[in-house]
Amino acid sequence: MSITVNTNMSSIIAQRSLYKATNKMNTALERLSTGLRINSSKDDAAGSAISTKLEYKMSSYDVAKDNAQMGQSMLDTANGTLSNINSMLQRMRDLSEQASNGTYGEDERKAMQAEIDGLTEEIYRIKNTTEFNGKKILGEQEYSDYSNPDISMSIIDVENMTQSIWNSKYQGKIIGINSAQEFKNIAVLNNDKGIDLSNTTFALTSDINLDDLGLDANGSNWTSIGIKQDDEENKTFKGNFNGNGYTISNLKINTTKTDILDDGTDSNLGLFGYVENAEIKNMLLDNAQVKGYKYIGALVGSSSNSTISNCHIKNANVNGTSSNTGGCVGYNLNGSYIKDSSFEGNVKGGTTTGGFVGWNKDSNIDNCYANANVIGSGSQAGCFAGSTNHGIISNCQATGTVSGLATKPNWIGGFAGAITNFGEYINCKSTAEILGDQSTFREVGSFLGRQVGDDYTIKGCEYDTDKSSLKPAGNFDAIDNEIKGVSGLTITQTEPIEIKKQSQIINNVNLQVGINSDLSSVISIDTAFTLEKIDVDLSTDSSARNSLLRIDRIISAITDKMTEIGATQNRLESTMEFQEVQRQALTSANSLIKDADIAKESANYVKNQILQNVTSTLLSTANQNPSIALQLI
Repeated sequence: MSITVNTNMSSIIAQRSLYKATNKMNTALERLSTGLRINSSKDDAAGSAISTKLEYKMSSYDVAKDNAQMGQSMLDTANGTLSNINSMLQRMRDLSEQASNGTYGEDERKAMQAEIDGLTEEIYRIKNTTEFNGKKILGEQEYSDYSNPDISMSIIDVENMTQSIWNSKYQGKIIGINSAQEFKNIAVLNNDKGIDLSNTTFALTSDINLDDLGLDANGSNWTSIGIKQDDEENKTFKGNFNGNGYTISNLKINTTKTDILDDGTDSNLGLFGYVENAEIKNMLLDNAQVKGYKYIGALVGSSSNSTISNCHIKNANVNGTSSNTGGCVGYNLNGSYIKDSSFEGNVKGGTTTGGFVGWNKDSNIDNCYANANVIGSGSQAGCFAGSTNHGIISNCQATGTVSGLATKPNWIGGFAGAITNFGEYINCKSTAEILGDQSTFREVGSFLGRQVGDDYTIKGCEYDTDKSSLKPAGNFDAIDNEIKGVSGLTITQTEPIEIKKQSQIINNVNLQVGINSDLSSVISIDTAFTLEKIDVDLSTDSSARNSLLRIDRIISAITDKMTEIGATQNRLESTMEFQEVQRQALTSANSLIKDADIAKESANYVKNQILQNVTSTLLSTANQNPSIALQLI
């Protein structure tokens, strides 16, 4: 090796060795002082990425555990409230059982009833006000007569039903309908089994789609509830039906009968066929398609001494080939009453065709609305009613169109085809337009086509002169002043009365107890509790005994909810254990990657410290090498 002054290779080698020893000693010192093998990504780029991913998973498991613990606390609150309610119900049951004994007088029963009423109020209060972090966890609830049926149709053995079984177990009850098949079973009971359903209320607890039943060979999916045949015992529907504010959709009745045989198979068609002493209310019928022979309506074929209220029909097509066809009801008779209802759609019929009712006889209709396109092929057709006698139609409105086939001598009216003796129209309006070759109609009028006899009443009725220049009626000169022509007459549709649907209260709480975004990381619990209406009467020993069944049913429902909550709490306990196991496994894995081996790093530190001292000494010696050159000069 040559001896130089400008370049000292020994010094350069010693400097490099000193630099490396110092860096390694500093690295060992950093790892010893922090306890970490990876202090920055340069220490181990791949290991740093893996460790970072493990650390955010560990952090997520910590949050998930907190979530599970919060869920446990919330469910503890709900469970405690339900337990408190159960205790109060048990006290109410004790009082009811005590009052079932016939040894108590009126004053004692009043005292027991006062305690019952106080407990009832408190149950309602705590049920509706129980909160956790400002969230009402049991759900707020209002109470109506049909919120909670006494029994569900799904548990009734329809096939083996007899009248005696029905009378002993179900008559007088509120029976819940939750599906198309359950609804169809009313027809099976009434039509096939011949069960008298009087004094029984059927209440919808959800929307019903009749398409769920499928179609028969004729394209029908429905058999009308209630039949009346001339050759056998009548099987009219005599019960009560409450739609509870829900919708029945896609009704399809399509009869293909070509011969005219009066056996009832092609008559009294609609959602309900023939109803007698019945009540139907609070429902929307959407997309009804009904075709038959006579007494045809989307809602009811024939209504005798029955009440229909707050029922609304839209997107309907009603087609009757013979007599009494109406959008809502074909034949309204014998003291029936329809109110606060409406129809929108198309109606085609034979004798007596109306957009809302075909023939109204000895019955009243009030505050109803029809928006209909009506075609009559018989004697009388009107946008609202075909004909009325011995009945009152008041505060009703009609709009749309009305026409008759040119081959028939129809009586056509914008509101009604005809009025006969003892019929009345009071404060009714029509903006209907009359279509077709009016010269072929026997009598035609913008409001009324024909009147028969002299003993009828028309008061405060109006028609829109912008829609038609026809006379108010074909031969109605005597009482023209009772029907007023108005330019631009305004029609206001009858709106559905709001019904509070309380069949089920849902308050789903999703607990994020995992670390991922999919549903496997979520435990859901419906904390809401639908409390049956408490109606405990201790006025007699008999009513007190009857109250025991209702209280037992409520206690059973609360116990079921407590069981559901308890099962979820057990799931949360298992989840928290799983979270601990996962957290521990991730911590161990991260430690292997990121934590420093103190023994190893201590050895590295000492080794590199010694190397640093050695190289420092050697560097000092190497720096003296250029001085050798002076000895050669």
